[in-house]
Amino acid sequence: NPQRPLYRRLLVELYGALALPLVHRTLAEDPAVAAAAREALGRIGERAVKPLLDALGDDREEQQRVAIELLSRIRNPGAGPALIAYATGPAAPDLRARAMIAAGALGDPALLPRFEGVLLDQGRARADEGDPVVVAAAWGVARVRHPRARGLLVALVASEAPSLRALGALGLGLLPDPRSRALLVDVAREPGWGPLPRAAAADALGRLGGGASADVLTELAATADPAVRGAAVLGLVRVRAPDVDRVVADALVAADPEVQRAAAAAAALLA
Repeated sequence: NPQRPLYRRLLVELYGALALPLVHRTLAEDPAVAAAAREALGRIGERAVKPLLDALGDDREEQQRVAIELLSRIRNPGAGPALIAYATGPAAPDLRARAMIAAGALGDPALLPRFEGVLLDQGRARADEGDPVVVAAAWGVARVRHPRARGLLVALVASEAPSLRALGALGLGLLPDPRSRALLVDVAREPGWGPLPRAAAADALGRLGGGASADVLTELAATADPAVRGAAVLGLVRVRAPDVDRVVADALVAADPEVQRAAAAAAALLA
C-alpha cells in the first residue's frame, strides 16, 4: 500500500534477512552450494524487484542502501533503468555510485544508451573522472561484452581522463573484435597516454591474442613502467608467446614489487 510505507520497509528488511546470507553462500568453494544459493537468490529476485525499486524512493537512506545492495546481488535486468535514474538523481554520492555499479553488474546491452547519456558530452567522452558515478558507468560499459558497446568503448579510450581511457581499453579487450588491435597498440606504445591506460591496453592485447599482440607485448615487457611491464608479462602468457618462461622468470626477480606480483600471477596462469 503506497500510503503505508511501513509495510514496504518491513518487507525490504525481510528480503535483506533472506538474501544477504545467500549472497555469502554464492562464494562457497563447493559448486553445488554456490549454485543452490544463486538459484534461491533468483527466486527471491522474481518477487523482490518491485518493492526494492519502490524503496529507492524512500526518504530513509538505510532503505535505499539495502535496496541497492540487494538489487546488485539479485541482478534482475528490469532494475537497470531505475538504478541508472537513481544514480543520476539527487541522492547521496556514495549511494549513487553504488547504484550505477549495480546497473553495470547486470551486463545488459539494452542499458548502453543510458550509459552513453552519462559518459558522453556532445558526442565526446567526458574528461573529468572526479565523479565516481561516471567511472562506475564506464565500468558498466566495459562489462557488457556486446558488439554494440564497441563504439562507446572507443570513445572512452579517446577521453582525457586516465581511468576512463583504461576502462575503455579493458572493455575492448573483452570483445573478440580484431579491429580494436590497432587502437590498443597505439595506446600501449605511446607514453603520453599514461601508465594506467597503457597497462590496460597491454592487458587487452593479451586477451585479443594473435602474433601482432605478442610482438607488442614482448616490447612492453622490457619497459621501465612497472604497471605496463606487469600487464605485458601476463599478456604474453595469455598469447603463449615464444620464450615466455624466460620473460616470467626475469619478472619474478625484478626489483619492483608490482612487477613481481604480476609475474607471480603470470606464473600461476602459465602452470
